[in-house]
Amino acid sequence: MIVINLTGGLGNQLFQYALGRYLATRLDAELVIDDSFYRNQRVGVTPRRYELDKFATQLRMVTEGERRYLKRYTNRCLRYLQKYITIPGRFRYVREPLNRLLLEVRDYTGDLFLDGYWQSEHYFDGVQEQVRRDLTPQIELSSDDKAVLEAMESGTSVSLHVRRGDYVTHAQTNAWHGVCGLDYYAKAMQLLESRISNLHYFVFSDDMAWVKANLKIEQPCTYVSHNDEATAVNDLLLMSSCQHHVIANSSFSWWGAWLNPDPDKLVIRPAVWLKQLTHMNESVCPASWVKIG
Repeated sequence: MIVINLTGGLGNQLFQYALGRYLATRLDAELVIDDSFYRNQRVGVTPRRYELDKFATQLRMVTEGERRYLKRYTNRCLRYLQKYITIPGRFRYVREPLNRLLLEVRDYTGDLFLDGYWQSEHYFDGVQEQVRRDLTPQIELSSDDKAVLEAMESGTSVSLHVRRGDYVTHAQTNAWHGVCGLDYYAKAMQLLESRISNLHYFVFSDDMAWVKANLKIEQPCTYVSHNDEATAVNDLLLMSSCQHHVIANSSFSWWGAWLNPDPDKLVIRPAVWLKQLTHMNESVCPASWVKIG
């Protein structure tokens, strides 16, 4: 059994699922989700909701009995002991380290409890097409969504994502992540427009008023602002339907670009992904994506 300790927002959940799918496929094991995080969210943390039920995922939720067992099993004392000894009959508790990728997790066997964000395609290398099939949104598009999708399909479309929200308003989050500045987007658009003609930007953001007031876009653009937190997966589908992408240092826009299966897509990404974890600046994005400082 592969159990994922699911945490964070939509993009983070997709990364966690992808590693779980890799291991479940390799080991021919059942993939199980522990959603306790969403039942007991801490005060002061950005509220999140469980999102994997909106995709064609292959998983089941933990039972209440399993949830109680896992809560006891993953206490700090047992986690500490597992660093030094093997505890028979127990899950192997696997926590992602902060200072490096834990690629050896791909070779682990037995019952596993995965605790981390696992933000790298390296963790699910070999099952990318399976992951794309599993992460096909199973949603009803609104009339607004359909109109945007039709416009995307009528020309050369570029999704441009500006992530602000708690990256700006929450001091600790800002210190951890940082935020992409206007110069990044200016350089990204300049590069795109030097390579691609007659493009049309489709702009996505959690702070569209700020974008409209501050981000200068010379080419035709559409501000996609009709969805909200409850329908964020619709925006993800729309982003992935564009031909090219300018992403923020955001797991949400990472997936918006990655779920586009076109091998000829141009994806522009920020050079700094996390201010506090410099190793992720190189490991989080596919090598084919263009890095701009």
